Amino acid sequence: MSDRALTGTTALVTGASRGFGRGIATALTRAGAQVVGVARDRGQLAELREQLGGSFTAVSADAADPVVAGQLIDTYRPAVLVLNAGATPLPRPIHHHTWTTFSRNWEVDVQHVFHFTREALLAPLAPGSTVITLSSGAALRGSPLSGGYAGAKAAIRWLTGYAAEESERAA
Repeated sequence: MSDRALTGTTALVTGASRGFGRGIATALTRAGAQVVGVARDRGQLAELREQLGGSFTAVSADAADPVVAGQLIDTYRPAVLVLNAGATPLPRPIHHHTWTTFSRNWEVDVQHVFHFTREALLAPLAPGSTVITLSSGAALRGSPLSGGYAGAKAAIRWLTGYAAEESERAA
């Protein structure tokens, strides 16, 4: 999308307080979008709001919460939805994981993509809207030291493909 195409549009970015999400929120703001940044860390969001100014709206929330996904889609009706939030995996071999540490990325990363893509399809977003999900090379090549991370990232790719097909069917 060109800067002109983004000017005045609303973009919603999950995981906006750090890493890729913070960089994406910054780039979209600088390209002219009104950005709604979602993350759990209120302090980092406030810092980003201070840096980016009035074109950035900070929302402190858990992106994996299905109610949050519905409320944010209904309230902001983004033209660009960037699903980037994710848990940092615990780097250890499979036999050193518990089910809780193994499944953490399923419970955060996959769950938030599921809830937001579902809500985007139910709303639905306006024709021409763009939904971007972030995954990882681990989805293709695996990641033996990160528990269920690679499988969770592969599930995000799969879920995104199905959601795109459903969007096309619904026109």
